[in-house]
Amino acid sequence: MNDRNYSFSREMREFLENLEMPLAVYQHIGGRDEVLLVSNGMCEWANMSRQALSKSLTEDMFRMVHPDDVPLLRERGQSFLQGKSEYNVVYRCLIPGTEDFRYTHSYARFQQMEDGSTVAFMYYVDITEKVTQLIALQKESELAYQQHLDVVMRMNPNAVSTFRLNLTRNTCENSASIYPNILKLKNRGTAEGYVEDAVQYMTEAQEQKKFRETFRPEKLLQDFAEGKNRLSMDHTYYVKEGDLRLLTTNVEMIKNPFSGDVECIIFAVDKSAESLGFKISKILLGQEYESVALLYCNENRFSVQSDALWDKRVPISGDVAYSYVINWSVEYYVAREDREQFLKNTEISHLQKMLDGRENYFFTVHSSFGSAKKHLKKYSYYYVDKEHGVILCAMEDITVVLGQDALTGGYNRDGFIDRVGRILQDSGKDDKYAVLYLNIRGFKAINELLGIDGGDTLLRRMMTRLWDSELKPIAIARMEADHYAVLIDEENLNLKALTRICQHAYTENGKTFNFSWRCGIYKLDDKKMPVSGMIDRARIAEELIQDDYVEPYAVFDEVMQQTYVMQKTLASELRHALKERQFQVYYQPIYETKSRRISSAEALVRWIHPDLGIISPGLFVPAFEENGYISQMDLYVEKTARAFMERRYQSSRKVVPVAINLSRMDFYDNNMMKEVLDDVRNAGELHPYMRFEVTESAYAVLEEKGNNILNELREMGAKILVDDFGSGYSSFSTMQEFSFDVIKLDMGFVQKIGTSEKTEWIIHSIIEMAHNLKAEVIAEGAETKEQVDFLTVHGCDYIQGYYFSKPLPENEFEALLNAEPTE
Repeated sequence: MNDRNYSFSREMREFLENLEMPLAVYQHIGGRDEVLLVSNGMCEWANMSRQALSKSLTEDMFRMVHPDDVPLLRERGQSFLQGKSEYNVVYRCLIPGTEDFRYTHSYARFQQMEDGSTVAFMYYVDITEKVTQLIALQKESELAYQQHLDVVMRMNPNAVSTFRLNLTRNTCENSASIYPNILKLKNRGTAEGYVEDAVQYMTEAQEQKKFRETFRPEKLLQDFAEGKNRLSMDHTYYVKEGDLRLLTTNVEMIKNPFSGDVECIIFAVDKSAESLGFKISKILLGQEYESVALLYCNENRFSVQSDALWDKRVPISGDVAYSYVINWSVEYYVAREDREQFLKNTEISHLQKMLDGRENYFFTVHSSFGSAKKHLKKYSYYYVDKEHGVILCAMEDITVVLGQDALTGGYNRDGFIDRVGRILQDSGKDDKYAVLYLNIRGFKAINELLGIDGGDTLLRRMMTRLWDSELKPIAIARMEADHYAVLIDEENLNLKALTRICQHAYTENGKTFNFSWRCGIYKLDDKKMPVSGMIDRARIAEELIQDDYVEPYAVFDEVMQQTYVMQKTLASELRHALKERQFQVYYQPIYETKSRRISSAEALVRWIHPDLGIISPGLFVPAFEENGYISQMDLYVEKTARAFMERRYQSSRKVVPVAINLSRMDFYDNNMMKEVLDDVRNAGELHPYMRFEVTESAYAVLEEKGNNILNELREMGAKILVDDFGSGYSSFSTMQEFSFDVIKLDMGFVQKIGTSEKTEWIIHSIIEMAHNLKAEVIAEGAETKEQVDFLTVHGCDYIQGYYFSKPLPENEFEALLNAEPTE
């Protein structure tokens, strides 16, 4: 279009202005629309003078348009100006001087004029009356439609759920239900999704198939087109976890008169209470019973429902007198010692009393019918129709179940003992066996990292790993928690293969965890020994493994038996030993690498027994940890070391920090930890000398409570050391998750200096990493000049080990300190 302003001739202008129809002529000039003229009909429609109306439309043509409709007009106007052949739109327009918006239909076309200019003729039609009639008709149709839906809903007062689906648009628009699993069926928001989600809560594949075929949206639309607007189907359904019901799902279809869409109401009715068969099937779902029957109490009648499951020699089938069943069972089926109990528990009056207010009642008795071995039978009773006195009776053999571990599917302790006992009883004199006792190292830490579900999955995989191993197990049991017992042929006991089996990598959610088993081995010398005694000996061997990184196994011998007995004996003497001050605190000096001067010490405990002499900590510490006495001993060491430092400080002699070892068990002893916190809080000038060592494995299993205690100690000025760093699988996690001041490099690394370049590289990396984390490093177990020189070159801060000094009693350590040069 050009920018030349078109001028009408006088005759044409008069003709157009005198038109009674609303008309406005526009021309797009200079980037805006100018109104060239308006008709009398337009002025009357707008209730404005010609001059005012022309000015208003030119300056703000959207001023009278309803705000919600302005975007539509702009979009249509732009499209028209860009060459669209016509302008056609309905919108609401405010009549000046009133508060009324009128529905307006605007239509425009371009026209080429004599001088080549292009103008647009736009006509306006007031369609308010027609729109009002249409809205009224729509409301009337929707009201009739809603009334129909209300009728459908009122027809089903017992419905446990209702859904409204739009089949044409494949949407699920609203829902209501008293059950959580039914409400979930609206989550996808589609009619198709409703069907697919619903079948997941049904028990039978045939039911699922039929439900899909009956209620899929395409099928329903086809049925509606054929004049079928009502369908229904009976099916089982888990309305919530563990609650199976019998439902009737009904569909009522209707066409929406306004949109033309086919919609439907789906409502489900609970029929469970009306179906005796369903009650029985629900009770028996997933169970394997030897016998199922109905007891009609009022008629003293016993109706066998599963006679095919009975032993063929049992003369009971179909409908028989209940008293006959009981008498026959007592005489031929129930073990003699349980007959009196069986008679009492099966009396009809007793069953009715026990089921009053209960969902079910059961008891167990032994049976030796048809077998030399007694079996344990469980008799279960359920009311299926209390009003008419109908009780469901079910009997199952639970002999095997009692010996099975529910988590892994293997044996439990009782099942293992029974199975191994029978194997040994039937074995020949040349058959040789071994019992293994395995314990996952640091399982509590693994459980915390993986969570309970992840830990359970790991325990199941360990059972599978054992079955598939080179050990070729005969029987496996999960004895408790993460402890397993295994029976194998002794010829399959390959110690090198066992070492490989004891190392394992487990991957969960993209993360790999490395862990190991400790394995105690007992070679069966006496097959007549109780199996429980064999297990105990294998367990003793496992508990007494010295270095499970080098050899994760130990074979039981009589020395171990003596050691075990000794540990138990020592544990019983702890209180007396503390009272008699049989424990002495030794101090092992720690030297600064550069100056070769004593910088600190570690407090260690020795037991000077009046009869046995010096007892190794490796003998009594594990015993104290097991029985919970370790905290008393740790507290004794802490108070003794603190008193030693105070005495030297008060006499103005040289004082060095002394580190106290804290067992992970200490953090579970509230009284012990309170005393430690109080001692540090009241240490005064000794705050910088207070240090506490916690092993890396203990860090890994510390609860939040324990970590908070360590942080509290640090805030009061004590320093925290992580001991045996690098010995566990979670070393880097420890550095990331916990705050500490010093790491003590595990002696296993230090003792490989000069023999393993890989180990030397790891030591260098750990020292460098610790320094980057603002932590100092102590190397434990240094015994040679080569080790000390390597640690010095690579920046280790402190060294502890026999190269400088063994642990010393207090008087010798004090003399060593006194001999140190003064500052």
